[in-house]
Amino acid sequence: MANQQIRVAIVDDHPVVREGLRAFLQLEEDIDIIWEASGGEQAVQLAQEKPVDVIVMDLMMPGTMDGIEATRRIREIQPSVKVLALTSWERDETALEVLAAGAIGYLHKDVEPDLLLGGIRQAAAGRMVIESHVWTAAQQGKFGRRRDRLPIDGNINSVDDGCPEAKEAGTEASELLVEPLTDRERDVIQWMAKGLSNKEIGAQLGISEKTVKVHVSHILAKLNVFDRTQAVLFAVKMKMIDLNASDE
Repeated sequence: MANQQIRVAIVDDHPVVREGLRAFLQLEEDIDIIWEASGGEQAVQLAQEKPVDVIVMDLMMPGTMDGIEATRRIREIQPSVKVLALTSWERDETALEVLAAGAIGYLHKDVEPDLLLGGIRQAAAGRMVIESHVWTAAQQGKFGRRRDRLPIDGNINSVDDGCPEAKEAGTEASELLVEPLTDRERDVIQWMAKGLSNKEIGAQLGISEKTVKVHVSHILAKLNVFDRTQAVLFAVKMKMIDLNASDE
């Protein structure tokens, strides 16, 4: 499965954007651009005629069907397709709407190219791709009662661990996969950043070495990294921990 290509479609009403995305994605050996569409109606038609794995979907397009409605209709006729919204809209509410319509992810158009690439691979592997501010808004209840429409509680880690596409997305893509660490996990990674072993962390926190090992495993899984060093680097970059914090 490691060499299986990801069939991708691009939906955007701006020809320059489509051309740029196509040129960038075609450089990747595991990505095959199957079709492009300039609007929602065309995207729905092509999705039915030429199935793909991932659709990179703009949301604000002219015509009678925007990207949110197109996502909803495509998911109805092709439930297996993964729709990754890529938009210039700044509103978290828009993220809620397209995710509720069936999209697997939501990214802003100013995302770094490597993160977009990783996000496509994560989406193809069935893993939700959400930028941190959207996740935070949802967790803080900013979407109100409509939060239950956002499929985040049980699906963030639903990817098959045996699927290499998720692993091959790389550490950068983990910036897009935001599942909050527990308070205890934050304590553990704070001590990890100071270079302590599991046994030493356990002594600091008053828990067993075995328990620390379990916490470390959970941290690596949540951050989608493969070792302690990557976890610490990511946590620092995302300001999840403070290297200047007191040891007390």
